[in-house]
Amino acid sequence: MCRVAQCLFGLALLGVLAPEVSAGEPAYKTRNVLIVSMDGVRFSETFGDPKRELIPSLAKLEKDGTLYTTCYNTGVTITRQGHSTIATGTWQNVPLAGPRQTMPSLSEYARNELGWAKKDAWVVFGKGFYSYAAYGSFPTYGEKFAPSFVINIGENNNADDAKVLAQCLKVIDTDKPRMVFINFGTTDHTGHSNKWEVYTDAIRNCDQMIAKLWDKVQSTPGYKDETTLFFTTDHGRHNDKKDQLQGGFASHGDRCEGCQHIWLLVVGPDSKRGAVIDHRILQVDIAPTVAELLGFQTPLAEGSVLGDCLVECLKLNQKQAKTPEAEKGLALRKLAERDLLKAIADATLQRTVADLKPDAGVALLMRGMLRAAEATKDTRYRDFVQAWVKEHAKEGAENPNIARVAAELSGKGEPAAKAALGLERATEQDLIREWQKLGVKPPPMACEGMPKQRGKVEQATAAECQGFLGLLDAAAATPDDRIVRLALDLQQSACSRGLREIGAVWDDPTVSALNLYAVLRARQIRRAKPLQWVQAPAEPAKGKAARRPAGPAWANPEQFYSGCFPYSYDLLKYKVDEKGHYGDGSPMADGAALLLFAEAKGVPMPPSLGPTQVQAAAALPPITKGCVRVILEFGWGDQLTTWKGGVAVEKGKLVALLPYLFEANDKLDEANRTFVCTTMKMTDGLALDIEGTDETAVTMTATPKGISFTLGDLKAKQTIEAKAEGNNAVRATIGK
Repeated sequence: MCRVAQCLFGLALLGVLAPEVSAGEPAYKTRNVLIVSMDGVRFSETFGDPKRELIPSLAKLEKDGTLYTTCYNTGVTITRQGHSTIATGTWQNVPLAGPRQTMPSLSEYARNELGWAKKDAWVVFGKGFYSYAAYGSFPTYGEKFAPSFVINIGENNNADDAKVLAQCLKVIDTDKPRMVFINFGTTDHTGHSNKWEVYTDAIRNCDQMIAKLWDKVQSTPGYKDETTLFFTTDHGRHNDKKDQLQGGFASHGDRCEGCQHIWLLVVGPDSKRGAVIDHRILQVDIAPTVAELLGFQTPLAEGSVLGDCLVECLKLNQKQAKTPEAEKGLALRKLAERDLLKAIADATLQRTVADLKPDAGVALLMRGMLRAAEATKDTRYRDFVQAWVKEHAKEGAENPNIARVAAELSGKGEPAAKAALGLERATEQDLIREWQKLGVKPPPMACEGMPKQRGKVEQATAAECQGFLGLLDAAAATPDDRIVRLALDLQQSACSRGLREIGAVWDDPTVSALNLYAVLRARQIRRAKPLQWVQAPAEPAKGKAARRPAGPAWANPEQFYSGCFPYSYDLLKYKVDEKGHYGDGSPMADGAALLLFAEAKGVPMPPSLGPTQVQAAAALPPITKGCVRVILEFGWGDQLTTWKGGVAVEKGKLVALLPYLFEANDKLDEANRTFVCTTMKMTDGLALDIEGTDETAVTMTATPKGISFTLGDLKAKQTIEAKAEGNNAVRATIGK
């Protein structure tokens, strides 16, 4: 073991493929599906334009299919999240760089259930590495059911869209795929340029590319009259109004009408011809509808099959589990919905204290039980630890594991001292030099290609991760000691080695839980003056001395937490079995999980948009006759914020007050016109149906921020926005 490992780690050890459709079973004429995304285009420049000036080719196709004019992305209106939502039929909030989507994609479902070869499903993307990962991280599916894919073809100009088309035509000729997910990325790229003519020209060009693609389909045996096109976009753009955020069409990413309002055109042998449907549908409905036509199930999807676009809906996709992977997946999801901390702690109570020998793994289990007792207020868990210490009292004086637990039990924990870690004579340069010898590299993004292409890297061990815990103790005891703090951050970086990709977990579940627990705790040990991740060059340059990083951002707990932690943590939820044991069920594994789940309890995580929100949005009734509808939205902030207040209407009548995107814990008292909503990085809100005139005044009095307006003001501006505490905002948008 190298010196840095000895210094930073060792010294801290205190402690069946199914056939496709059989003869006689109902089936559609559709044998192939193309899902085509024109990236980041507003409804107003496409099917929202009555003249269809920028999309003449698609306007012709429209007559042969069904157009949904009121399709919405009510999730995250950014490229990576939008495409991941289209592909999985679940709301995805994975960040642009790093983790892959958390649920199976259409390709995974199809290959698993129908026995497709890899070449039968293709992903062809113009956008770069940050745009989409071809398969998800859900444990029962994943890489073994991945499609063929190519990404990062190009998005800078119209020539790049031509390259995407060329790749699609090649794939059709060589592999004859049954399903292709395609992204033309130039429209979004040029939209960000803030040059209107360049943006609109890219739309015209993409319209031609799609026409050529469809011509290829209709002239190719096996595709002609047997292929259905799903044409949509991942997100829109800000409305081009002076009072809109971030300069109108040049950007996107919030919940304004321009960003959320998208479309869906379905053209094929089973779709209704010339139909226009204007009731609200959602982006998550696309994937289940694709699966319906191809005859497979999407058991973990949140969306619904859009049967009204079909001449006859055969109702093939009932979201049933027809494969072992699907059955296990549904079971895992159900198990993960338990209180996992309580499940593991209760399972530990079934152990016999006399059989738990006082080694390092059992000591970790006892520390985990103490944390569980604190987090749940369940005294049985603490009593269990006391019984264990009493059982092994005779060995306590000579066994450091017993002594460590006993000290923590008494409230007199023994944090590892600087000297005990062998750091008392170390300097910053000593530590950095030793760390650099390890050649630690940040894990790759999930979109950078198959992880196996990067070669095998030795992973961190459970012993090294326990060293991480020792450094945490020392950093907590001496937070102003720069050497301890640097050693802690460098050790986190070293323990990250062998991670296949950002947002994944280590092969060893215990290592995963210990590392994530340590990361979560390390976020709390922040100094007033954080470490500067730079060091002076060996030979000072002339003038202003150049400086280079001493370590990667990966070594910073805050960076890791915001970009990776929620997704890594999410994967570990599926590693708790039915009996309540984690990983291999050893005391060390259960202890590591207890520490992690106890530490995470009550810690705000970037939330996933769940089925409750989708159902609430879809369940909004039609606007009451004679009324206008006003949507009041709260949110978008980085902090967990509770909105509490009421609504009043003057010079008019409030006919209906409805919840908008409410979750289970949000409350609305319709009789008293009061509400309580908790939001973070997403919007909750209210829908108001009002009888009135331009002089009708609406007032929402709330904490942390209210909003007042007249219907006349709102009609003039279409949207009124007010800033609130915690980088939150409230917004009122009128409905037609």
